[in-house]
Amino acid sequence: MKTKICKECKKELSIDNFSKSKLLKDGYENKCKSCRNKARLKYECVCETCGKVWKAQKPNSKYCCAECKPQSKPKRIKTKCSYCSKEIEVIPSKIDKFPMHYCSMQCKNKHYGELHKGDNNIKFNKIKVKCYTCGKEFLKVRSQVDKYKFHFCTLQCKNEGYKHIFFGKNNPNYNPSKEEKEREEHRNIDGYNEWIRNVFERDKYTCQCCGDSKGGNLNAHHKYNYSEHKELRTDISNGITLCERCHVNFHKMYGYKNNTQEQIEEFILNRQGNTELS
Repeated sequence: MKTKICKECKKELSIDNFSKSKLLKDGYENKCKSCRNKARLKYECVCETCGKVWKAQKPNSKYCCAECKPQSKPKRIKTKCSYCSKEIEVIPSKIDKFPMHYCSMQCKNKHYGELHKGDNNIKFNKIKVKCYTCGKEFLKVRSQVDKYKFHFCTLQCKNEGYKHIFFGKNNPNYNPSKEEKEREEHRNIDGYNEWIRNVFERDKYTCQCCGDSKGGNLNAHHKYNYSEHKELRTDISNGITLCERCHVNFHKMYGYKNNTQEQIEEFILNRQGNTELS
């Protein structure tokens, strides 16, 4: 890299630190840029804003830096932060344009969060409705209120309400050709699903006849049949886990009426005996 010695400070500097000049043989001035700028500051002046004495290139210079120039300091009006009440300065145009002023973005976000929450939010579109089941008032999106006839505050209330709304002839799966006795035989009662789960858990999700434990094909079988023994429908001692194949084979052999515990014991004994013989 090409270098040159400054005539003023006597430092050897790279050629980039010197201004170009056609008057000199090497094409560059003898003084570096820093020394040249210092040499141009010939006149002592007093800053009209801060009173500092400084050197300038011109004798009539008024301000020592850009911050001291009047145009760099616009007029400001004192006011208070709309959230924390801290005293702040705001330019006049903002005082007239905005009703609220903040000392920081944090104060602005907190205040906006309080002012525009709930139904004060411009995007708020919920209206009050009553739960069909319990009568409790709650908020729901307007589009859903217009779309659905019945409204529920919880899933529990929805399940309970559907039992009354879609009961009997109002159920879309209602079959008018069935007799009432036949409907009762196939009707699920409260606690029935829990009974099935308890039977499966007790038998470790394994068919008690053939030992199938693959899962996905298990049935909870009533030892004393469902339709004729109402008091035993959710009695865990009246249940036993069978796979679909064993369950179907049992009812093919003994039918769906007058089932007893002796029948299932006999069926399991015969099934295990046939397996041993084979």
